[in-house]
Amino acid sequence: MDSKRFRTLIVSLFALSIVFSSQIFAQEKKIEFTGGIGFGNSQFINYSPISAFGNVNEATNSYLFYVNFGLNFNQKAGIDLKLRLNNSNFIQTDGLWSKLEEESTLAYIGISPKIIFPITEKLDIVPFIGIGALFQGSNTNANIAQTIPIRYGMAANYGISFNYELSSKFYISATIETLTGNLEKSELPNDLEGYRNNNLKSINSYDFSLSLNIKL
Repeated sequence: MDSKRFRTLIVSLFALSIVFSSQIFAQEKKIEFTGGIGFGNSQFINYSPISAFGNVNEATNSYLFYVNFGLNFNQKAGIDLKLRLNNSNFIQTDGLWSKLEEESTLAYIGISPKIIFPITEKLDIVPFIGIGALFQGSNTNANIAQTIPIRYGMAANYGISFNYELSSKFYISATIETLTGNLEKSELPNDLEGYRNNNLKSINSYDFSLSLNIKL
């Protein structure tokens, strides 16, 4: 499936999930506020450009941290606002003998409608799909430490969470998720251009995370 059709599919599914959530909200208008903090691991594939210089020629593992705020409607559907951060470290070369260290941060902020399927009194399965904005920036130790300008893009996230209730107020979540999107080309200082190894723009990752959440 080409990128244009894929984007159309994601937007269509996102719109349908918004319509579904609003219909459920209109029925009884019982609202829960939720919030959580999570940690995990991301595996970036297909030479995803989470480095400002392109990427290393292999899958890249990255630590994942996120915070999540949301609304649940009638315990059947809801919508979440998620801010996630990935931190990665690279050793880049200019193809000869010169090396530099790079610390890269990838941020995503997006809105994700969700549907809640109760399995038992304590366990829910929650599929979700969302769209949002990407931000990527890097610091290097080249000569005098340099900060590379932040670049931007758009992305979609989709996946499934398994929520287990610990008490009436707290629950834990195990989440499997995919992030896919595009970033604009990075702007490198002239003295760092020799370290650029490609101009890839597509982001693809598979993520696993655990979170602790509260509902009010």
